[in-house]
Amino acid sequence: MKRKILFAIALVLIVAMAFGINYFSQFQKYEAIMEDIEIGELSLDEVDDGLYKGSFNAYLVAADVEVSIIDHQIEAIKLVNHKNERGSDAEVIPERVVEAQSLDVDVVSGASNSSRVILKAIENAFVK
Repeated sequence: MKRKILFAIALVLIVAMAFGINYFSQFQKYEAIMEDIEIGELSLDEVDDGLYKGSFNAYLVAADVEVSIIDHQIEAIKLVNHKNERGSDAEVIPERVVEAQSLDVDVVSGASNSSRVILKAIENAFVK
């Protein structure tokens, strides 16, 4: 009976360590991506009317968006998917971009990484 209990404990520890190592690896990649992320300028002058899809994945935070363009203006941005830890407040970013017609908007305090990932997804909708 003691052997079974020790085996079960060892198995749980191995699984926990594997999960921890994987999470640590993802966290390191996430930190590196977030450190290097740059949001460019958005020029809609040459963008045709239509629906544009963009995404950005930083491992622990990711976003997929659909951007509707009419007459070289952003009509709407739909946040299709937003994987986040505590950054749900950043989900106001698409609305801010529509209002400003620019990616140069303030990020949400306490959700700055999620804000930047959403902005990068919007920018990527126009990258060919």
